[in-house]
Amino acid sequence: MNKKDDFKKGMKSIALTLIEESPKLIDPKIVTDPISPVVDFFKGVASKLITQFLNDYKAKVSKGEVKKPEDFKTEEPVLTLAELLKVLAQELPDKERFKALKSIFFTSIAKGASEEDEMLAYEFIQTAKKLSGIEILILKANYEIAEEGLGDTNSMAFQNRDTWRREITKKMGDEKYKALVRKYERNLEDLGLISPRGEMDRLQNNFEATHHFRLTEIGKKFCEFITEF
Repeated sequence: MNKKDDFKKGMKSIALTLIEESPKLIDPKIVTDPISPVVDFFKGVASKLITQFLNDYKAKVSKGEVKKPEDFKTEEPVLTLAELLKVLAQELPDKERFKALKSIFFTSIAKGASEEDEMLAYEFIQTAKKLSGIEILILKANYEIAEEGLGDTNSMAFQNRDTWRREITKKMGDEKYKALVRKYERNLEDLGLISPRGEMDRLQNNFEATHHFRLTEIGKKFCEFITEF
């Protein structure tokens, strides 16, 4: 079988998954008031997102950047794909979430991806479903600061939550984000993506030190997945 046939086989596998899921995914019942034009609008947007995603996948396979379905090491990529399609069809994610979801999937099936990467991607898709686009921007800002070698958490000054919020806001580039950073801080803690505040009363305005300016190890790995593609 030549490369062209391999590609056709791979795309057929993805298409079959989409066909099987679509009756559940693009269902007018997900709209509270299923007025025909509203339903058509949601279907149209969902269809565009799914089409864009599949076109991106096709292009990456053609360039040899990601694996074909028959080369997956586990069943996880198929499960991850199904979850991703559900989000695209039912939740109509904003630009940042859409980019993050795609990057998670593509990272898990990249040429050098391991079995662990495939399994992590499924978990990361579940996490991404619980995040807003702003929260993803906050995580990316934290990741960039850490990658630049700034925010040494061995220094007590950089274990301060107010300092963390200020530096994240600065990296995001607009003071208006400051209130949103504060608003979403707790959810990022609860998801285990950033370290929690200190437990002792006198340390409530500090956070537990990490090597990645408040990103936990799993938070750092999550950021690697959402920024790879």
